[in-house]
Amino acid sequence: FANDGTSGTGSYVNIGRGVGNKQWFQKRVRPVAATGILSSSHFPEKNQGNFLICNCIGFLCVLQHEVKYNGADITAEEIEPILVSDDPNFRPTDLEIGGDGALYVSDWSNVLIGHMQHNMRDPNRDHEHGRIYRVTYKDRPLVKKIDLSPYLEKTAHTLVWDRIGPQLRAIPLLGSFVNDGILAKFEVIACAEIKNEAAPLMEKVATQFEASVDLKQMIEDNIAAFDLERLEGIVNAVAKREFRTIERLGAVLGFVIGCVQVALFWATGAIAM
Repeated sequence: FANDGTSGTGSYVNIGRGVGNKQWFQKRVRPVAATGILSSSHFPEKNQGNFLICNCIGFLCVLQHEVKYNGADITAEEIEPILVSDDPNFRPTDLEIGGDGALYVSDWSNVLIGHMQHNMRDPNRDHEHGRIYRVTYKDRPLVKKIDLSPYLEKTAHTLVWDRIGPQLRAIPLLGSFVNDGILAKFEVIACAEIKNEAAPLMEKVATQFEASVDLKQMIEDNIAAFDLERLEGIVNAVAKREFRTIERLGAVLGFVIGCVQVALFWATGAIAM
């Protein structure tokens, strides 16, 4: 979907055959600072997938359109606005769904918004203030935050102690230096990487949680989808850096042991003669 901020005209764009740029809703306001699709379990089914429009001149509202599908044709029909204000300085400029499932709307809250209608040095141009509105649906619970840390920490522990640890300890000579303390450090590294990878998952679980969802199964399924091979590669790369000094020490020890073996062989051969 593409929306012209100045004219307020919105289209959906086809790539390939068919109409390349088709207007999919009847324009009523302009300009349009931002648009979005409402998707949050906090709101009822009738609001899911609706198209939202931020209008900062004229109606001063966040319009709501019901999206309809007729085969390959997509249209959006205006229904009751999701947010309206009688404040003449209400200037909705953007909207996002928060981690609690509520709709957050940023308000520029400025008296003057034109480009050339007023002097650029006009003192009424406010560069310091603005507002953020939190829009919720009456009598519906907000989304509960879920702490995935215990599950992610368990995954990191399994990755290091059951997969990476045995591999490192199996390396000749080097493996003798891999103790529990070193593996514990690698576990911290792996846990940090997994939590970083899981950030989108954690947001998804937080915003789409429903009482009917089998939370335990959802977490297990998503964690099982982790690219453990890539995470293992990351930790192994760190391990190589950490063990660089030990590898050099191992090379030196190997050289010394070789020299001793040669000396002993030579001494034994000399005595035999």
